[in-house]
Amino acid sequence: MNTSHSLFVDTVWADFCAVKTHSPLIHNVTNLVVTAFNANVLLAAGASPIMAHALEEVADMVRLSGAVVVNIGTLDAHWVPAMQLALDTAHQAHKPSVLDPVGAGASAYRNRVLADLMERKPTLVRGNASEILSLAGHSAQTKGVESTDSVEHALAAAQALAERHGCVVCVSGAQDHVLAPDGRHAAQWPPAHDPRHRRGLLGQCFGGGFCRSAARCLARLHQRHGLLGRGGANCCRPHSAQHWHWQLRQCFARRSQHPFTRRIGSNLARRGFGMSAHSTHTLRQRLRLYWVMDGSDLDTEAGRARVTDALQSGVGCVQLRDKHSSTRTFIARTRTLLRLAQPWHVLVIVNDRVDVALAAGAHGVHLGQSDTPLRQARALLGTNAIIGLSIEHLHQLHEPDALAADYLAISPVFDTPTKTNTAPAWGLQGLRQARQATQAPLVAIGGIDAARLPEVWATGVDGVAVVRAISTAADTGAASTHLRSLMAQARPWRVPRVLAIAGSDSGGCAGIQADLKTYAALGCHGMSAVTALTVQNTVGVQAIHAAPPAFLAQQIESVLSDIGADALKIGMLHDEATVDVVAQAVREHPNLPTVLDPVMVATSGDALITPPTVQRLRQQLFAHCSLITPNLDELGLLAGRPIQDLNSALDAAHQLIDQGARAVLVKGGHLQGARLTDTLIDASGVRWQRSAPRLISHNLHGTGCSLSSAIAAHLAQGLSLVEAVEAAHIWVRAALLGALDLRLGAGHGPLNHFHHPLPLQLLNSSRA
Repeated sequence: MNTSHSLFVDTVWADFCAVKTHSPLIHNVTNLVVTAFNANVLLAAGASPIMAHALEEVADMVRLSGAVVVNIGTLDAHWVPAMQLALDTAHQAHKPSVLDPVGAGASAYRNRVLADLMERKPTLVRGNASEILSLAGHSAQTKGVESTDSVEHALAAAQALAERHGCVVCVSGAQDHVLAPDGRHAAQWPPAHDPRHRRGLLGQCFGGGFCRSAARCLARLHQRHGLLGRGGANCCRPHSAQHWHWQLRQCFARRSQHPFTRRIGSNLARRGFGMSAHSTHTLRQRLRLYWVMDGSDLDTEAGRARVTDALQSGVGCVQLRDKHSSTRTFIARTRTLLRLAQPWHVLVIVNDRVDVALAAGAHGVHLGQSDTPLRQARALLGTNAIIGLSIEHLHQLHEPDALAADYLAISPVFDTPTKTNTAPAWGLQGLRQARQATQAPLVAIGGIDAARLPEVWATGVDGVAVVRAISTAADTGAASTHLRSLMAQARPWRVPRVLAIAGSDSGGCAGIQADLKTYAALGCHGMSAVTALTVQNTVGVQAIHAAPPAFLAQQIESVLSDIGADALKIGMLHDEATVDVVAQAVREHPNLPTVLDPVMVATSGDALITPPTVQRLRQQLFAHCSLITPNLDELGLLAGRPIQDLNSALDAAHQLIDQGARAVLVKGGHLQGARLTDTLIDASGVRWQRSAPRLISHNLHGTGCSLSSAIAAHLAQGLSLVEAVEAAHIWVRAALLGALDLRLGAGHGPLNHFHHPLPLQLLNSSRA
């Protein structure tokens, strides 16, 4: 998307301030599960929600409103006439309307209702892939309200649906797609700039109910941009659709000083939206073993040693609960705990006392249902503080404070002498219900010991809080280690795995060395099969020693047969025999995303491949790789034609596609000019293109290796090819920027791979 981002950023606050100024009334005929959430989101944005489904007043409410939402989640015969009347009235009154076809395809009754509602001309329809397929009359599989079909599979159906009913159709998923009423593909958006997002904007920001938040903007956008037209009659202008989508992203992703962003954006960011997704990922990891302690151990040297043993043995978060000491003592103990926790990056959370957390500089505070209201705590502690909230009943999960909290403590799981005067125990089934009801970080607390921990952890919570299991242990370090081992056995995790098949760079700038640094920086487990050893530094390549083909084959087999892989990256293949070995391995694993970086010429200009090998690459590997990423010199060699400009480069890429390549990333770094352009091409044409100012730097060695490895890493994390290329492009540019001030060697130095390293990505079947 080449529309000016500055335009979006310049106008985003005008739109949202207008919503707050005019406070449009949004009429919701919505399902029982999300009623409170809808209202809270609308209020947070400055709109005025109304939830009215009585048939006697629906028409009057629609006429008063700026936009209408119809969500069929909890469908019944009493609500259907109200939904029908709401859409009819909205169409007649030229009011924008949003239909959320929750669970489309799940039952014959639901399908009949939806068929009728679609004939009443909703302005916008937002659904996941399975729901859109079902609406369009195709066979689709749903799992409750979750899609089991890919977004790409639903695009043709979405196009037909938009054309048939004259409405905007939004398909949410790993990528979000907006189809105009005439069937045009108005917008396509990968996840946010943080590449670890596996869901697009619609799913990231608003879960499965995008309509609830889209509606709050419909009235304003209808007035300002003409996005949806009147009653769905007009086309969705591409610029307006992208503009709308970008505005929503900016609202939740940018760390603005505007108080509205501080209140809303920062809290949602820690949930995994926008630039603070790193934070929410880290928070879930820190919450895993959550120790609640009274602080008495902090007063003696022996006690502090006990605490330190626990902190360095698996505890990720400590809640300091001190109900009897003076405020002065509580603050002093908190500061002592912070000092002990700092080397191990353990979070320190103060129980109940916002004043103590603020005075001591704790990482956050944990609040009970009767403590300081969360909004007040947030105002006092600021946006960077972590605020947890105890949840005693299922319905509390959807109350305003719970939605604004950074984590939720389900309490008590079992009856315990340390928690009195509380609601009845949740039990394991209650934990499972809570897990199904929210994706917020959950901590289980109350009566959990080593014997009960495995079954609690198996429910899918993000953390387990213990008290006596550590506090009363003779060896707190051993106790902490034991608890973490029990958790690992009860719910083992895996990590994204990427195998690099490439040459070794003794200078550490390119090749296997650059590949492994990239995987580590992006939160993946990297593995290697070395095709050749090189003698090189920043000045040039002095010698090459190819690995014996049989030895290379053994490396690949050893890794894949044991550890496995989620993606492959292929780099330097020095000769024909090496190509044959690698091609055989790729053919034996056809389902693995594979990125081929045909390394032929080093940054210094030295040749790294024999001429006959070029033809063997085309014959053996092109058709089996997901993507080929040559630089312009390599592209010219592969295509057998000179490259003078971007057009000739694109022609050469199309030639490779004709020769069997699935997709080619044309990298424009070797072209002349103040700007460089990268382009992704497949058989359908240009899929992605980005232009950026050229960076003047001595540290460009290994850029191509790092880019292809970054793409492979993102593919391993579940991103689509376009998403992976976009994310890799952003990350590599940031790594180049991070290396501008470095100076290593007399020639071309490396990127700064660790300009912003991400924690190792832990994947679980319940979360992946």
